Amino acid sequence: MHKKINGKSILFSFCLILLYTSSFASSSIDVALEKKLYNSHIWKALLHIRNNSPKINNETFLLSYNDFSLQNELIKTIQDFENGKNICKYPARYLWLKEELANNNFKEFNCTKFQNYIEKTNPNDIELIFASENVTSPSSMMGHVFFKLKSKQENNKTKQNAVSFFTVIDTFNIPLLITKSTITGMKGYFILNPYKNQISKYLYEEKRSIWEYKLKLTEKQKKLIYYHFWELKDINMTYYFTGFNCATMIDDILSLTNNNYINETSLWVTPKDVIKNAEKNNLIENTNMIPSIEWELNMLAENINIDKRNEIVNLLKNKDFDKLLNFNYSEDLKSKDLEKEFILSYSKYLFFNTSNMKTITF
Repeated sequence: MHKKINGKSILFSFCLILLYTSSFASSSIDVALEKKLYNSHIWKALLHIRNNSPKINNETFLLSYNDFSLQNELIKTIQDFENGKNICKYPARYLWLKEELANNNFKEFNCTKFQNYIEKTNPNDIELIFASENVTSPSSMMGHVFFKLKSKQENNKTKQNAVSFFTVIDTFNIPLLITKSTITGMKGYFILNPYKNQISKYLYEEKRSIWEYKLKLTEKQKKLIYYHFWELKDINMTYYFTGFNCATMIDDILSLTNNNYINETSLWVTPKDVIKNAEKNNLIENTNMIPSIEWELNMLAENINIDKRNEIVNLLKNKDFDKLLNFNYSEDLKSKDLEKEFILSYSKYLFFNTSNMKTITF
């Protein structure tokens, strides 16, 4: 026997469907708010929040720039992902929220340029790098800190890239520089470039030493950091020497790993603070030091015979390579090795200082 379906029943059923659809569409936001994801240390790290304020306070980075709050930014991000917007711009947000919101209604992740970035960098490890201060350059007195990405290539070789946040000093007017760097701010640059080029400049041009800290990170943490690098590449950022510098940026990114990583009472983060924070949070697995060329030469010079040292210096300065090839090394194997190292290091030093005719004294 067939039941007669009237118009009221159809209308009621249709309303139920609309109610269910509406509930499903907003469920991700409801769950996110219920879980208070806006208070998560990961969400705050992705937004670079310190003392409840975004350090990248710019419409190119914040979706809720005109009415910003951690909660508003979260809601706007979820809405955009459900509508298929800004997914390729914020892959780290997408990665994290998709995991936190299991029954999400996000559109599929299909980002060609981002996939090309991942394939070309192919990162599988991250190191924290500290370049020591250069006493001859006031702008480098605090040192510099940045990341190194290591990746394995098809030919089993290792490719290394540096990821760094910095500014360009465009004036020698000290009062103006102080004003720009502490009050008005300077243009900030977040870039990826070959690691070899970066440290060559520090070691040989600026005479800085390099410390490499291999980080103890989970695969999930590494992936979130790689993805976040992409989110920062085209953002308008303002660099402040005390408020938002290279150390602040790196410290924010490392805070993705730990809920208690950032000290909210700290007004100024230095590169050395970043190293201390990483050690405090047990993120450093091992350390490698690459000495500056001058530091290396002085150490070698102190450990070889003074007559041998002076002979090597004179032969290299006079470009007497025939005698150098037949150099009379010490019989002791350790001394012989040190003398060979000194020849290589001093040759390198002269090569990088030919233009300014600078000569080191021992």
